[in-house]
Amino acid sequence: MKMSKFNHYSMELDTKARELLETIKKANKEIEYAESKVQEYPKKAVLDMQYDTEYEANRLKYEAMLARAKADKQKAYTEGLQALKAFYQSEREKLKTELDNFYALDPQTLSPETLEILNSKAATANDYKRLFEIAQANGNITMIRLIGAKADEKSNDYKDSPKTEGIENYKICRTLAEIAKGYTGEVKLGDYDSQYEILTKCIDINRPSSIKLFDYYNSEIYPSLQEGF
Repeated sequence: MKMSKFNHYSMELDTKARELLETIKKANKEIEYAESKVQEYPKKAVLDMQYDTEYEANRLKYEAMLARAKADKQKAYTEGLQALKAFYQSEREKLKTELDNFYALDPQTLSPETLEILNSKAATANDYKRLFEIAQANGNITMIRLIGAKADEKSNDYKDSPKTEGIENYKICRTLAEIAKGYTGEVKLGDYDSQYEILTKCIDINRPSSIKLFDYYNSEIYPSLQEGF
């Protein structure tokens, strides 16, 4: 699996969310235990209680245990969610700074020859595609973004063409323009935001069934996210 230098942000956010999920699962077990004990000591009629004070003492003890377990779970969830949000916001700022620096345009990497071709009216969609592939092979982010922007402009020349060749050229230019958008860091930042949103939905204690979504997230969404992050 190919991962980028920014992948650790995604992995660390996932780890934090899993820690909170485990805390909630532990709290659920404590609640289940308390509920089982409460069921062993159902409330009796007033007349019966005076003959079995030990029974009533146990009943009250386990009811208090259940109430405490529920309160502890709510407290752990609220504080854990706040901590996860604070971690996400702090790390997002760091990630954004790194992405901005990594994908920043660098005049030192400009290719005069390529710029001359791009500014030539004779340049075709296939010329743009060839130059784009060269820039990709060289890892030249500046030229990738510039070629993508030029391809976006060039697509207008083919937009209303009824001919098959014109339609194909339009598709080529639009494809290059869309791919180039991935070299601004916005896609990765958006993926990070989506990951946080999905994770918080997976551990919503107000919807117990949502925790089951974490298994789907873990098997489908997270691996897919990691390949591109």
